[in-house]
Amino acid sequence: MRKKIIKKAMAISLSLAISVGLINPPIEYLNNNLSVYADDFENSISAFPDSYKPYLRNLHKQHPNWTYTAFNTGLDFNTAVVAEASNNRSLVENEYSDYLKSNAKGDYNSSTGQYIAKDSGRWVSASKNTVSYFMDPRNFIKEDTIFMFENLSYDKNKHTQSGVEGVLSGSFMSDVFVAYNDKSGNLKTIDTKFSKAIMDAASASKVSPYYIASKMLQEIGRSSYSGFPKVINGKKYGLGAGSAINGKHKTYPGIYNFYNIGASDGDDPVSRGLKWASSGSTYERPWNTPVKSIKGGAVYIGEKYINCGQYTPYFQRFNVNSKSSYDLYTHQYMTAIPAVAQEAKTTYNAYVANNGINTALNFVIPVYDNMPSMDTTIHIGSDGNRTGTVNDTINTRTGPSVGYDIIGRIKPGTRVTIIDYVRSDTANTNQFLVNPYWYKVSYTDGDGAAKTSFVSARFVDVDVTDEYYLGVAAPLDMDISNEEKAYFMTDNPAVATVDDDGNVTGVKEGTTNIRAYTVSGKCSVVGIKIVRIGVKFSKKKYYIPKNGNLKITANVYTLLEDKSVTYTVANTNIATVDASGNVKGKNYGTTTLTATTNVDKKKATCTIQVVKPVEKITLNRSKKNISVGNTFKLVASFVPKDASVQLLKWSSSNKSIAKVSKEGLVTAVKPGTCEITAKSVEGGKTAKCVINVIPKAIANVSAASYGYDRVKIKWDVQAGVTGYVVFKQNTSNKKYTKLATIEGANNNIYIDKGLKLGQKYRYKVKSYIAINGKDYRSTYSKVAGARPKPARGKIKYLKNKKRSIKVKFRAVRGATNYQVFRKDSVSNKYKKIAGFKSNKTYYFDKKVKKGVTYTYKVRAIVKVGKKNYKGKCTVEKSISR
Repeated sequence: MRKKIIKKAMAISLSLAISVGLINPPIEYLNNNLSVYADDFENSISAFPDSYKPYLRNLHKQHPNWTYTAFNTGLDFNTAVVAEASNNRSLVENEYSDYLKSNAKGDYNSSTGQYIAKDSGRWVSASKNTVSYFMDPRNFIKEDTIFMFENLSYDKNKHTQSGVEGVLSGSFMSDVFVAYNDKSGNLKTIDTKFSKAIMDAASASKVSPYYIASKMLQEIGRSSYSGFPKVINGKKYGLGAGSAINGKHKTYPGIYNFYNIGASDGDDPVSRGLKWASSGSTYERPWNTPVKSIKGGAVYIGEKYINCGQYTPYFQRFNVNSKSSYDLYTHQYMTAIPAVAQEAKTTYNAYVANNGINTALNFVIPVYDNMPSMDTTIHIGSDGNRTGTVNDTINTRTGPSVGYDIIGRIKPGTRVTIIDYVRSDTANTNQFLVNPYWYKVSYTDGDGAAKTSFVSARFVDVDVTDEYYLGVAAPLDMDISNEEKAYFMTDNPAVATVDDDGNVTGVKEGTTNIRAYTVSGKCSVVGIKIVRIGVKFSKKKYYIPKNGNLKITANVYTLLEDKSVTYTVANTNIATVDASGNVKGKNYGTTTLTATTNVDKKKATCTIQVVKPVEKITLNRSKKNISVGNTFKLVASFVPKDASVQLLKWSSSNKSIAKVSKEGLVTAVKPGTCEITAKSVEGGKTAKCVINVIPKAIANVSAASYGYDRVKIKWDVQAGVTGYVVFKQNTSNKKYTKLATIEGANNNIYIDKGLKLGQKYRYKVKSYIAINGKDYRSTYSKVAGARPKPARGKIKYLKNKKRSIKVKFRAVRGATNYQVFRKDSVSNKYKKIAGFKSNKTYYFDKKVKKGVTYTYKVRAIVKVGKKNYKGKCTVEKSISR
């Protein structure tokens, strides 16, 4: 989870629960709340409810030195959940699953479909089922999350500076002395290591130094300021990168806040925190050095939290200790609800890294009144298993998380039966935040085999089975074991809402899902339809062939038992209707069908058109290749040609590959294959065209000689492609054949070797993308041609000798001869001064005079038979004699 600056009143932000060592909580909070330790393990956990004990026993087998103390909160569990879920006390990042976010009034804007940001634009309110999950201690009595219940006080016998260095490892504070910038921007140093400053802060504040170090890293990050660490006078100094800790803030230069204390809700929290750090005189403020900030902030934390009843990470996140110095559910470090679990794992990892995992530790674990059972089951809505349709290509797994083995893959449109609906059992908090709830489904795979597996709930669209009325509140049909509390949620509050008791109210006509969650992790879902009280036809218009029959039944939505209707037709010369809604077409034309309820006289109408029906439609193309970004018009023909209604609906099987307008204009979006379907409005006749979208044609292809027997072909890189195919013209039949396949979008050069000097060669290039084993190739690029010729050489140096100037040049591959040209500063005209075979790569020019500047060029020649092929002259080079 990304780091977050938490802002609560006088706010200290996210708390990272790294703490090593055992220390008893203050005695005033133990009295009447904590059970007495016993020698025998079973006796020692006797104060815990039975539902806690299996988890405690499992931990005892792994770590027999650990002990556990039950803390009786005296609070009803559901009351505590509701309190923590209110007043923006519990937030999740908006990027995580919608099933974890509250869409209640004040948390969600139904008109825009957007969650209402509560902090820094990306944090929104957590749902009650999310709060209940993170508040239930039983979900975290595991080896790597039990540390959310550990005490965080200082123990001089257990906490060491070397242990602090272990926490700081890899950060800007690791094994370095303190550097900082003063108010004027001058770099200053303190001959104290960060780890020593943290130990001093721990002693002064009575707070674990490991906790101090870890919390600072969570708040301010691990990165160094540019140029640091830096060695000054033989010592290595460190400076952090963030504006809260580098002294470079524009408004508050030379001020430091290593804990983001005072960084309250709203924009620019860093400035708010630095303002707090620069004002007042308590806690060693102003914090104009890192050391003062580290110590003063630790004292603040100890005074405000750890030393006043919030001495475990759990109590800091959920203040459910009625004996603390603050009111229940207030004065909580963090609003990010998953953080306490994530940080507990970091604590565990620190213990393992420091070989302290088997230390005799004590964990204080809250117990609530009316704790829900761990085996509660629930079913809402009509009887039977739910069914649905898969909405994406997804992996199926052996259990409810992405950590389980993959069984296979299923495609969009696959029909499934939902056998079970459960909360993920993953130990990975980030995985839980993305896919918290899973369906166990049965389905038939592509080979016709029956399969059972788990899929994330977000990938299945649940079928509608139940109806509720617009503007009417009605209770869910519900069967829940143990008579316990469930938490309800609607997928779309703009269509329907559901209250805490499971009463559903229709907001507008449409469909959505209602979900019910239990603390045990068992869930249920029902697809519902909101309908308006009255009578309604399924369609606005019906087509009937002349002399044909069609039964049209009106849907009646009423709380009355009598739902009978009477049907009438406006023009009986065009169509007739009987008492059951059977309509017969008599003559071509249009009329109106009316349904009237017999009791309350509600009415609905639809249009009847008697037609000459469409028998078939065809398209001008059944298959078409289109380059990305290009368009193509599909044209349909009707059979018979004089069919009464010649209207079509166009659709694409995959709009991300190609989309189609209502006029049949196809636009290629990205490489791949899809179908465009034309469907007649009357009769539902269809015709299809397979669209292969291919990459765009390659641009700017060039060919150039790359030596006497080679040509270099180059083209523009095309992002996202798998590679390229180079084609070469056959000199005899002028056809192009494949020369080479080049993998990699950035590999845009090919060298064609073994060519004949002076002969013209021509090339074309295609790009391709490989998708599911199929290559989608672009059309040909434009032709690029070149003739091999001797390469251009290079003069290495000119050097004055006693009686000459030495001209040294590089050998040109394949050259048989070289020519040397010279001009001087007197005549300024080039003349050939030498020609010789390629057995040497130098020339001594002896006809030179003092005081004259000479300029030289060299050209390579390849002789084939009696013909000389001349290369381009080298870049000229000059020397003064």
